[in-house]
This record gives sequence, C-alpha cells and structure tokens, in this order.
Amino acid sequence: MECENFECKSLLENAKELKILHVRDEKSEDGLIIDVFYSAFKKVCTTQSVNEALDMFKSNFYDIIMVDTHIGNDSGIELISKIKSIANKKSVVAIGVDKCSNDLITLINIGIEGYIILPTSENELIKILNRICLNVTEYNMLTQFSTLLEKSYDEISQQKNKLNQLLIEKIGSDAMSITEQLHVVNVPKKEVVKISAKDFVAKLPNYLVNTIEELSDNIADIEEKLNILVASPTLLNAQKTSLSFTDFTTNLEQFEEFSDLALAIQKIVHIFEHINLNGDFNIYFEIFGVISDEFRNWFDSIFLASSLQDIHELDESIIANCMMIESIFGQNSTTHVNNEAIEFF
Repeated sequence: MECENFECKSLLENAKELKILHVRDEKSEDGLIIDVFYSAFKKVCTTQSVNEALDMFKSNFYDIIMVDTHIGNDSGIELISKIKSIANKKSVVAIGVDKCSNDLITLINIGIEGYIILPTSENELIKILNRICLNVTEYNMLTQFSTLLEKSYDEISQQKNKLNQLLIEKIGSDAMSITEQLHVVNVPKKEVVKISAKDFVAKLPNYLVNTIEELSDNIADIEEKLNILVASPTLLNAQKTSLSFTDFTTNLEQFEEFSDLALAIQKIVHIFEHINLNGDFNIYFEIFGVISDEFRNWFDSIFLASSLQDIHELDESIIANCMMIESIFGQNSTTHVNNEAIEFF
C-alpha cells in the first residue's frame, strides 16, 4: 500500500500499535482489504471459522474485530452479536456486499462501529479504517489514564500514611512552634467554576500557549531534581528541588483557575525551606515526592488528552495532599505564609 495523501499517512500512524482479528469467508473477494490490513496494523490474525473466531476473541486481546456478514454457511452477524454481548465497547466492523438489506439494520441495532461494503475503493477503505482506528486509539488512551489514576490514588494513599508517620517521627512536638514562627494565617478557599478540560483548553488565550509548554518543562525538571535528591540527599540538591517547585508554581499562577493549587504547593515549599532537618534531606524527598506524584497525570489529563470532565478533579487531590502535610503543623486549610522567617534550613 503506497501512501501519498494525509488520510493514508494518518491511518498508518493510528493503526501501527493496533491488533485486529479478521473473520472472513474463504470465497470473499477481499484482496484489497487484506493488503491494507497487513500494511497498516501491528498484527493481523485471521480465521474462516465462526467457532474458532469466538474462541480466539475470548482468549486474546484485539483492538478491532473485522467480520464478514456471511462466513460459509454460518452467520457473521450472529458472531458479532455474541462478541458485543461479551464486550459491548469492543470495536467491531462488519464487511458485506449489500448496503440496503435487513442485515445492515440488524448490525446498526447491535452497535457496530463501521460497515465496509464490497467492492470498495482503497481511498474509501482507508477513510473508514482511519476513523475507526482514531476512535480506538483515543478510547485506549482514556482507559490507560483511568487505570493510571486508580493506581496513583492507591499508591498516594499508602504514601500519605508513610509520610504522616515519618513527619511525626522527624519533627513531632516541634511542629506547632514552627508554624508560629512562620506566622501562618488561614486564607479562605475561593469558589471554583466547574469546566471540562476540553472547554478550558479551547478558551485559553494565545499568550498562555508558551506557559503551558513551560509547565510541562517544569514538571520534567521537578522529576529530574527529585531523582537527583534521592540519589544524593544534600542541602544543595534540596535547594535546587525547592527552586524547581517555585518555578512551577510561578507559571501555574498565570492560570486563575489554578491559583489555589499554586498557593497550596508554594506554602509547603516555604515551610520546608525553613525547617531544620538536621541534615536529613530524605524527608524532603518524601514530602515533595507525595505532592508531585500527580503532576504529570494532572498536566496530561488537562492539556494533552483534555479528558477530565472537571479540570479540578486532580488538583483537588494535590491540594488535599498539601493540606494533609500542613495538618502535621496544626493547620487544616489552604494557607498563606508571611515571608518574614527563619534562615533557610
């Protein structure tokens, strides 16, 4: 398959990691379809048996199932119906020769994702496949994000418990006196407006485009500095880590919607810049590891995938982590710190 137009190149990009199962009639004149399948997809599995196809589907993962409507004496439509009853969200594409039959009405009611009518042109076939592959790729991405979120929440919950005990052991009864010296005062949390990530990104002014790129760079820098800090927990590396967080919150403050998030993070940075850790900078890594664990997922879910129904779904979790750390110091809300303070560490 030669690719000279955008649609074809797009198909190659969207299908390159996808695996398909092709259930075909041995008498089908589908040479073009087979050529395109093997040129575009990562892996193509084929069978001419309805029973074997069902067994293959149950025992293997396929991103897309391609099924002829008639396979010898068997019905491909019945196979599609069985597949959909097992996995309703699975992308299934029917291949037939009649666009006006009752078969098509039945398939639409079952919920197929596409219908390829033979004979077809290469351009039309590529167009249909590209649309389906794009939908599958986006669905897979959202599923991965969802799985990552669930995993992150479990890991962060465990880290919170570990961190809570660690702080009590390291700082203990000195916590309240530290906050008194820092002149910590409560600041009421402002009301936030619920807006989807997709709508939020669409309404962003052009001058914030560079700031979005800088936020991504900030997160990468934080990850790098934390890796260095855990390998070499020194005062200098702790200071560099603190500066990375400050740069991140400075850019974050450019977005009015995330001012609470910026304030919560910067408060923790300020507190731990002024605590005497007696040379034990591992605790610094523990603190900022918990806060920053969600940064990358937060950024990707808002600015890249734009998958959140509410842009505050994830930043509320980060703020909660900050509040949890503050609670060790006798505080229970987002706070602001008077910058008259103590020497760095």
